[in-house]
Amino acid sequence: MKILVAHCYHVKTVNYTFMMLPVVHTIQRAFTYYNHTVKTYIGPASRLNWTNNSKTFPDIFIWVGMCEEHRVPWDKLPKHTKKIFYQTEGLIKCNQFDSLTKVDEVWDYSFANVAKCRKNINMKYFPPGCLDVVPAIGDTTIPKIIHRPSYFLGGVHLRSSNCKKELKNVKAIRNIWNFHDFLKLNAFIFVNFHKNCGQKDAFEAFRASLVLSSGGVLISEHSHARDEQEFKEFVTFVNTTTVYSETKKINVFNTVKRRHAFCEKFAPEKLLLNSESHVLQTTQKNSR
Repeated sequence: MKILVAHCYHVKTVNYTFMMLPVVHTIQRAFTYYNHTVKTYIGPASRLNWTNNSKTFPDIFIWVGMCEEHRVPWDKLPKHTKKIFYQTEGLIKCNQFDSLTKVDEVWDYSFANVAKCRKNINMKYFPPGCLDVVPAIGDTTIPKIIHRPSYFLGGVHLRSSNCKKELKNVKAIRNIWNFHDFLKLNAFIFVNFHKNCGQKDAFEAFRASLVLSSGGVLISEHSHARDEQEFKEFVTFVNTTTVYSETKKINVFNTVKRRHAFCEKFAPEKLLLNSESHVLQTTQKNSR
């Protein structure tokens, strides 16, 4: 089968390619495992020019993210092409984006969104998984280091006032747009807050994929119950006001072992299988 995964290039000054990499990589690895051909397209949705030549049509077309999703020419794809929209935002309502109602399936990173919309939309849980292109932060056991800083990957100004006090105690980084810059931080401990701090919202699985694939420690405020259940072996979930104090309890951990455990459970092929996506009926015909 031929699979085409696509997304736009950038949003303003943001490197959208690196932001979407956790899920694009997961999709690529999952379908490749089942012996399918996966190609990627990064650019304007308007340049997705399908022709009448059947050889140019993919068997599965996946658009990732909100950027230009309303410009994707879904209606120009033939009926045999399975159309999938990978939804990457915390949903306020189930018709928030045009593509949600124009595709065969919607894939999502969080159980919070799936629980909210699955009655009206054919939505599947398929989070970003292990990034085998990211090396472990260290190749040995990391001892407890007094005053080792904790990092938050994201914009503090985008968070509500409920967690501003906690965020004052950590280093907030927004300009990580490649693996080199991420590893250069030499950081082992990360914290996670939702935009609406204090609410048990969708867990930020994109950010977690990068941190956990490198063997890092992640402390998060509480999230949707099903999301917490999925990540409980690798993420410590606590109340919003105790996130920073929790980082001080970390003693010794082994980054290689942590990475291995995460990659074992969140292997891309396992995530695709567990998603119960209808495309698997076709995928597994040619699987190993």
